[in-house]
Amino acid sequence: MKVSILYTFSMLSSLVIVFSLLPNNVLVATAENGNKQITIFHTNDMHGHLLNNSNQIGIDIIASMKNMESNSLLIDAGDATQGLPFANLRKGKDVITIMNAAGYDGTALGNHEFDFGLEQVLKNVALAKFSVISANDI
Repeated sequence: MKVSILYTFSMLSSLVIVFSLLPNNVLVATAENGNKQITIFHTNDMHGHLLNNSNQIGIDIIASMKNMESNSLLIDAGDATQGLPFANLRKGKDVITIMNAAGYDGTALGNHEFDFGLEQVLKNVALAKFSVISANDI
């Protein structure tokens, strides 16, 4: 399964920054024509909704899809750590823990990551085992 997504300039520039933060050995698949290939899975605006239900794919399925596809990245575009009581109770910490377990490679901070204040953003960033960038406009 290949994912084809049209990105806005902001998302594209965020991905370029995330790629630059990843280890050099991530992009190793070479197609027959000599081009490098990578599959990008992405989530956005999860707002703590991590479980599979009739309206969305759960983070467990997304992680499985990533693990089945070699040379793939799992990226989040923000607004993951705030929303449901599950996410809010510990100010996003549990969401970051689950994103770590799912194997996320990077995220961009959304505006709602700042709902609990800058100090909590920095704590969550420190907890993340993946690259975190901020690309919010002022």
